[in-house]
Amino acid sequence: MKKQIKEIIIRMDLYPRQDVDNKKIQEYSEHVDLLPPIIINQDNILIDGLHRLRANKQADNKEIEVIIEKTESENEVYLRAIETNATHGLQLSMKDKQSVAVKLYDLKNRERLIKSLSISPRAFDGWVSTKAKQLKENLNETIILEYLKAENTHQTVADKLGVGRSTITELVGSCKFAVPDNFTPFHNHK
Repeated sequence: MKKQIKEIIIRMDLYPRQDVDNKKIQEYSEHVDLLPPIIINQDNILIDGLHRLRANKQADNKEIEVIIEKTESENEVYLRAIETNATHGLQLSMKDKQSVAVKLYDLKNRERLIKSLSISPRAFDGWVSTKAKQLKENLNETIILEYLKAENTHQTVADKLGVGRSTITELVGSCKFAVPDNFTPFHNHK
């Protein structure tokens, strides 16, 4: 399928590279007919093919061959851009991969990011260690605040936050709650 080049939306905040390779664009512009289609989503946001798109512009083409992929979120666009760049064309630099890892890491997507970025777990863990610690602290604080609401059980907190019940039980069990000496539960004051 062909699309007008002017309709393609380039969102640099959703593009995993920090730099554009002008030499690669020049090289591609001399052979645009041999290049594979670019990938965009249903909203015409570029997922893969910035260098090919710019090469076509440089060659004064008005249309470009596209593949359209449905995406559910901006993070999915970004992650797909990473995955496609890991399998062909100009590879992401380690600096680019580190930036992506820190930007997208959310405590739940470690394995997918390691695979998508084609990096070792050790490198990944080193890159995200500060963010992982902060996210874990934030999650623990949220768990405690949710648990302290009278209507929540360990299971309702676990379900609400998408973590295992054992995580809640362990964290709550390790907390020391200050209880005033004169506290009497279920005491009716008149």
